[in-house]
Amino acid sequence: MQQQQAEVPSSLPTLDVPEWIKVTAALAGLVWGWLAPLDQLLIVLVLLDILSGIVCAAINRAVNSDASYRGMLKKALILILLAMAHFLDPYAGTLFQLANLNISVSSGVATFFAVNEVISITENAATAGVPIPKFLRDMLSKVPS
Repeated sequence: MQQQQAEVPSSLPTLDVPEWIKVTAALAGLVWGWLAPLDQLLIVLVLLDILSGIVCAAINRAVNSDASYRGMLKKALILILLAMAHFLDPYAGTLFQLANLNISVSSGVATFFAVNEVISITENAATAGVPIPKFLRDMLSKVPS
């Protein structure tokens, strides 16, 4: 008795993606691969902060396009400062030495802003009503806005 084989289509379905999307995705992947891990972390945290801010505003029924626009401009300035720090790296040498680690200007800038983004995400969560441990709430109350 012979087994029947299922018919396989001669060609798989293709996704008709515009050329400009393919090029943009390829360039974004290339740039992402060139970024230092701290830069990647900062970009992810910036995006998460934007998302948490939108969610927080929606939960509190306080969505404001003007506030969102100003917030996005501030995030753009953070990335501009990071780019500037990268241009300064070759001229500034290392920012400081800690336990035999050479910390560059760009690493210091990325770390500073990454910590600020974590604080902002936590503040957004607290404002949205997510339970935050008391010790964190106490720490956040001491941080200027």
